[in-house]
Amino acid sequence: MKVNNILSLIGKIDKILELYKNYSISEALDNILIDLKEYKKYKDKEKVFHKQSNSSIDFEKVISELKNKDRETIINILEELTKNDLLNITSHIGLKMKSDATKVQIVNEIINHFSFMQLNNKISERKSNSSEPQN
Repeated sequence: MKVNNILSLIGKIDKILELYKNYSISEALDNILIDLKEYKKYKDKEKVFHKQSNSSIDFEKVISELKNKDRETIINILEELTKNDLLNITSHIGLKMKSDATKVQIVNEIINHFSFMQLNNKISERKSNSSEPQN
């Protein structure tokens, strides 16, 4: 191993130790182990979702379902979809997203889109109700 590689590793170790400077080595290692296990679970779950993803999703149906749902329900529906499925939904509803956007960013954009649609509908309903003659 070259000295350059060792210096690079020491720099990384320094950053990790800085995060745990008020903890014992045992506590730090336990915490890192827990984080790594959680990360592995997350990655494994992501792989399963990716494998399950296929283009047989009826995006128009999903979009029509999302139109009248509350924020939490939309989040629950969208979290079950893959990033590619979410990107397909954004293209169907006319949102432009970069392909390097994270899944969370895409979900937030879709939620904002439908939230603004619902808000606009409420405002237009209120305006139409207030413009009707009152007896």
